[in-house]
This record gives sequence, structure tokens and C-alpha cells, in this order.
Amino acid sequence: MHLSEKFSRLIEEDSKYKEVKEIVLLNSSGDIWLVGGRVYRNLANILYGILIPKSTDFDFIIETQSQEIFLPQL
Repeated sequence: MHLSEKFSRLIEEDSKYKEVKEIVLLNSSGDIWLVGGRVYRNLANILYGILIPKSTDFDFIIETQSQEIFLPQL
């Protein structure tokens, strides 16, 4: 299995990622890109077995932001 396939599988199985991605999709249109610490920490986990701290956040670049921002009720 290639590195990109391992990364995709690992991130898609992450329940926090699924929740955050849904919020991003509700508040944007066009392409979105996951960038930053969550990317390199997952790669470090795959390549070197380094655990991902629970406090690692998700950073996205979005193509277009929605006019109205939806935030889920906590």
C-alpha cells in the first residue's frame, strides 16, 4: 500500500476528522485541502510510529467561504 493510501485510510477513519470536515463542507464551496500539523503528524505516525497528540487540530484551506457561517450547537 502506498503512503498516500495509508494516509487516506488513517485520516478517513478518524471520527474527529469526519466531524470537522462536515463543518468545513457546510461553510464552504469548491475545493478544500487539509494542511498543517494533522497532515505531518499522521505521516510521522505512518513512517516512524510517532503517536498523534490528542490536542492536534485540523487546518483547512478552502476555495470559497460561505456568506453565512454555520456552527454546530455544543
